[in-house]
Amino acid sequence: MTKQKARAIIYFLIALSGLMALSYGLLKTETNKEDIYLYMVMASGGASFFGIGAGLLISTMLGTEIDDLKEYFFNEEHISSKHEDAKYCSGEWNLYHVSLKKDERVWMHGVTNFRIGKEPGSLQGEIYWSDKKNNKKKYILNVGIRSRKLIILGYQENETEQHLVMAIENATAPNIDIKCGIQLHETWDGFPDISPVLMSRYPITDEKLDNVWQSEAEKQKITISFSYN
Repeated sequence: MTKQKARAIIYFLIALSGLMALSYGLLKTETNKEDIYLYMVMASGGASFFGIGAGLLISTMLGTEIDDLKEYFFNEEHISSKHEDAKYCSGEWNLYHVSLKKDERVWMHGVTNFRIGKEPGSLQGEIYWSDKKNNKKKYILNVGIRSRKLIILGYQENETEQHLVMAIENATAPNIDIKCGIQLHETWDGFPDISPVLMSRYPITDEKLDNVWQSEAEKQKITISFSYN
């Protein structure tokens, strides 16, 4: 007998005992008015044991599905997508973005593998980027697609750094090899910043990534407009 079956039998017996105590207590409260409080306590305790046993039994029979549901509703951030969009954007991608260190712009590169998440239409991934001390740090990425825009919510694992948000245009356009967008994030110097982002299935060989971003943005008719008035 497996441990899971043994636990299921124990939980079943707890639930059954609770149900019997509940039923007996309720029956006696109707027929024995002298000891009504005793039987009310018995019924209340039986109900508690029945609830505990039934809950544990259901959790055991469903295996990890209860844990998956708890994780989905309470622990993770999610952006849902159409199934076909999530499938198209899954797989390996090269991600590039800019950070600032002592007012010097530095392009950072990492490779991630977007995989279909537990819930329908979601994508998840991890990526390693260097911090200001040049140590590799792991980032958790939650991904969704809206109207050809790929949106990434990312955060550094086990750190207090602010979340980053990326918005990348034309993610589902098959005729565009290099996708471009922007990122809202915290720089190495600790300041909020808006910086360019590039995403490609293959590494970008051109070292002048600023020129690549500008060229792709012009081709895709992507503009950035700021007004300080």
